[in-house]
Amino acid sequence: MPYIKHTTQRSKLRILISGFPNRGKTTSLSTFMYGPYDYHNSKEQEEAVEYAGNKHMAILVAPGEFGIRSLPLDTDHITSYYYETTEGENINSAEWSSKAITSFNNISQQVIQDKPNILVVDGLHALWSHLMNRTTNGDYLSGLDLNIDPEKGNSTNPYRSAKFYNQAHHSFGQYVAGLYNSAVPLVICTTWEEWESGRQESDRAGNIAATRYLWPAIPGKMAKEVVGKFDMRLSARLEKMCQQSST
Repeated sequence: MPYIKHTTQRSKLRILISGFPNRGKTTSLSTFMYGPYDYHNSKEQEEAVEYAGNKHMAILVAPGEFGIRSLPLDTDHITSYYYETTEGENINSAEWSSKAITSFNNISQQVIQDKPNILVVDGLHALWSHLMNRTTNGDYLSGLDLNIDPEKGNSTNPYRSAKFYNQAHHSFGQYVAGLYNSAVPLVICTTWEEWESGRQESDRAGNIAATRYLWPAIPGKMAKEVVGKFDMRLSARLEKMCQQSST
């Protein structure tokens, strides 16, 4: 498409929710549909339905993401999809990663074509891991040294791993760009996050007070780049629920 003049606020919004495991990222998803109301509470269901109106949310669980138990229960407004694993399957194999990613891409295209009001991709960190595992033919999740080339007598090639990372970053970036450019009004993605040293000159090595930042738990440069692929980023944490006063 050609360049156009920016005259009005864009109606589409892309949100990244990052947080440590079990910090309510997936559990919070129903609030984007029902707001402050609990659909499964009989006293609040009518208000929840009224709040949701005719909107629909589709949730796609990335391959390898384990937070399925935290998914909102399916309702008339929410539908979830996840890749089922058969008992005994080796989910660290290149074959599993490849099949799961193919299935994930197919369901992504199908759901986007269905034009939901809200699309959620749960577990970007897991998606990246299996893209990398597919790229390395299973070596990544097997924990092998990616700089050792078995095709050249197990010699060390310091550039071999960098090539793999670049390929995985490219595939991952293409998927996220597809989400950003889709016609879905609201896209939400979740990912784990982790601390990373800020490496300020004033920081002493090993100092517990040294500057640190929270970034998505995606290896390499993509940890920072992925943040720029969204309109906003929310960092999830658990807090005690405020109790209304009885007086």
